[in-house]
Amino acid sequence: MIRTPTVLILGAGASKPYAFPTGRELLVRICTDLEEQESPLTRTLVELGNSLSKLKGFGTALALSCLPSVDVFLEERPEFLQLGKAAIASALLPFEREHRLLRTRQRDMLWYEYLFGHLRAPPAKLDENRLKIVTFNYDRSLEQALFLAFMHSYGLDDTAAAKAVEKIPIVHVYGSLAPLPWQDATGLRYHSAANAANTQRCAENIRILHEGSREADLFTRAQLWIRHAKVICFLGFGYHQTNIARLGIPEELTTQEVFGTAVGLQKAEQERVKKMFETKDSQGSRIFLGDNGQDVLYFLREQRVFRP
Repeated sequence: MIRTPTVLILGAGASKPYAFPTGRELLVRICTDLEEQESPLTRTLVELGNSLSKLKGFGTALALSCLPSVDVFLEERPEFLQLGKAAIASALLPFEREHRLLRTRQRDMLWYEYLFGHLRAPPAKLDENRLKIVTFNYDRSLEQALFLAFMHSYGLDDTAAAKAVEKIPIVHVYGSLAPLPWQDATGLRYHSAANAANTQRCAENIRILHEGSREADLFTRAQLWIRHAKVICFLGFGYHQTNIARLGIPEELTTQEVFGTAVGLQKAEQERVKKMFETKDSQGSRIFLGDNGQDVLYFLREQRVFRP
């Protein structure tokens, strides 16, 4: 059980152990697939009404942009917004494979298993867990992994397993690919085909940084969770300045312990991140960053983020 109020904040690196691409990897994959007229991605986007010349223009601009992710690119090139969201959805759907969540396909423990070990309790006592999760990812691997874990650990049916997962609040601040069938009767099953219909449906659920205010309430909720937490932990996060600000940081920081992975960040980049977490009342940064070679699981175990 996690009885200390804790908020996990997830970036793309948190899904990396389950074979999902990072922001840069997704960008490269989309650019590469758009170079081939017969690739599944190109065929799907054409079926959705995009001409080959439009796809070529989008792919070329994306490839030459020198920007770190498709999301950031769409911030600067809103004329490609709908096409870009469809490309993201169609490219991500094939990565949702249930067999990647199975322990028998893993040589070592992955971090969802480690998390479930700390959450594990009879369904009637799950309310005693004090964990909340804010994710910037579109994929639904965490929810599906927890759903399956509760179902098979306790012999629950779909309805009971869904209620168990609901006890662990998860908010996708920029949307997710779609609700899962156990979340909504019209939901899209995990590992659905990346066809035109499914792509369009998922694209409609994706939000890019600058879009409207639909996600404003979700960020308000995330800020409230952060304000009342005792432990905050960033996992696989890119520390984009705008995302940090939208979480209310550093304003919402008072006495919380703050941790964060720093995979691939060099010393100067780590110092830049630390500066984002400086508050008026603190001397120095409020965040403790791991080593740049520590993956999510190693970091969680080393820092003992989950407290009984």
